[in-house]
Amino acid sequence: MLKIGILGSSGKMGGLRRYLFAQMPDCQVVALCDTQKPAIHDLPFSTDPYDIIRNADVDAVCICTPNYLVKDLVIASLNQGKHVFCEKPMATDSPGVRSVMESVRVAKDKKLGLVAGFCWRYDAPRREFYARVLDGAIGEIRAVHATYLTGPVKPMPPADKRPAGMGDIEWQ
Repeated sequence: MLKIGILGSSGKMGGLRRYLFAQMPDCQVVALCDTQKPAIHDLPFSTDPYDIIRNADVDAVCICTPNYLVKDLVIASLNQGKHVFCEKPMATDSPGVRSVMESVRVAKDKKLGLVAGFCWRYDAPRREFYARVLDGAIGEIRAVHATYLTGPVKPMPPADKRPAGMGDIEWQ
């Protein structure tokens, strides 16, 4: 069982990650952190992210804080031997990017996971496109115009209308 602490637990992404981790049988959220203590909470809570990072019961940290805090929390988490998942961007300036690149080395050396929520990174059509660009199959790229078009999340059917055992994660 992977025990997770969520930093930035009261925001949109922190709430979403908590919900998603609850759907995963091998994960358990064990601690929450945010700037304000919620009126109702059912888990250990702190307004200090370093309390969660130092918590011996936490195996992994999910960082959903404002962008300017991410790189320092990543470093602290890795230094405490925690696996890290963080929302993007991991850094907002050149020194931050260099710090993140060093964090990747630290994670590898410690055999820890360090993953950022780049949702399109593993998309097969995009990977194929970039492979063709890098192989020179498309020719010299002079300009790129890209858009990001999305629609609503597909509606969840009633439980009796979907395959047995299929939860929200599998449906999405």
